[in-house]
Amino acid sequence: MTLVVAFRRKVRNGHELVFGSDSRLTGGQTNDQAQKIFQLPRNDALFAFAGDTQYAYPLLMQLLRSIESLPPSAEGRMKLSKAKGHILRVFQQSYSSIHSLPFGQKYPEEPAARKYAIIETNRLLRRRGKVTAEINYEPLEVLGKIISDRNFPSIGGAPQVGKVYQYLQTQLFQVKWRHDSSSKEVCHIIGRPLLPTENCSWPIFDPDRGFYVPGRSYKEEAE
Repeated sequence: MTLVVAFRRKVRNGHELVFGSDSRLTGGQTNDQAQKIFQLPRNDALFAFAGDTQYAYPLLMQLLRSIESLPPSAEGRMKLSKAKGHILRVFQQSYSSIHSLPFGQKYPEEPAARKYAIIETNRLLRRRGKVTAEINYEPLEVLGKIISDRNFPSIGGAPQVGKVYQYLQTQLFQVKWRHDSSSKEVCHIIGRPLLPTENCSWPIFDPDRGFYVPGRSYKEEAE
């Protein structure tokens, strides 16, 4: 199971779209370094998946190849709204190809919705005297809380974070994360802790400090 959050956040001159997810895949075994947020080849959109990987992963691969194989879309010359229609048709085609379902099952199972995350986010906003239009990074706070909660064993690993900016560019982030109180806080990229020999140039998201660029004095990246 996967928890993905996506929300629009107000900034100085408009809005940005923020994505977050956990990094855990389960199904007979557990993998805590699974990428769930992807930059599309056209670089003006992100894609994140939730639910059963056996459905999501084939759809993701078909999505990426369908964009790459169409130059107007790959180069960003085709409007995203028009590309969306093509992507949905590819999804429907792939979904319709699923067959040989378990006995008595007519349709593939729908992914479970994580209503608890929505409830917790709304509760946090009310506690801070905010309405939905004033949302900041509360959904990422709730994401981190659920990842750390042992009552949700299918959600785990380090958070993954990405943004779509209003000038139609995307960015994935390193995330500083401590898996438990006894572990050291280290930077992760797409759920994987950096090796001691690695030097990543991506901006960093620190749940306690916000966003900043490595090597510069801290400044809230949001504005």
